Amino acid sequence: ALLTALVVGDSCKSPVGHPLRRSPTVPPQKVPDGDVPVPPLADHLPHPPGSFVPAPATPSSASFASFRLNYLIVHAAIMLADGLQGTHLYVLYESYNFDVAALYAAGFAAGALASPITGPLVDRIGRRGAAVLYCLLEIGINLLEQSGRLWGVVTARVVGGVTTNLLYTVFESWLVTEHRRRGF
Repeated sequence: ALLTALVVGDSCKSPVGHPLRRSPTVPPQKVPDGDVPVPPLADHLPHPPGSFVPAPATPSSASFASFRLNYLIVHAAIMLADGLQGTHLYVLYESYNFDVAALYAAGFAAGALASPITGPLVDRIGRRGAAVLYCLLEIGINLLEQSGRLWGVVTARVVGGVTTNLLYTVFESWLVTEHRRRGF
């Protein structure tokens, strides 16, 4: 922020009250009579020296506050559900007399192996679609884990590794993409 303030310059108000920033002003060079003075960096600046550049949108608008609140509610609910599921699974796997450590290791290994595939998949189906896919896969995982069969639990853990990748990437990237799309 300090570097931006130093590069962009002081902020000021326009006659209609909108926040504006003044681009850096470069003093003109001394030139012989008859020549036009040219600032040394004029060709390299994104805006002419001394011109006004609109400040970025401020996050104080009502639409941004609503957007942020909606995201935080959904994100908190999903993270809470994932956290509660983790404690439930340990007890569930123990009650089936399965090796809990091996099942969790299978899930983590599947997540690691699926990481190179997950990113391009999310790019193809979109952030929102990937978030919905995460929710649908989690429903399927929970149904498989309740079966009590080893194949169902192993399948659930392998798919769970993939959904963990989605959980920790898709929702934040969707937030950023939607934030930019809405112009905040």
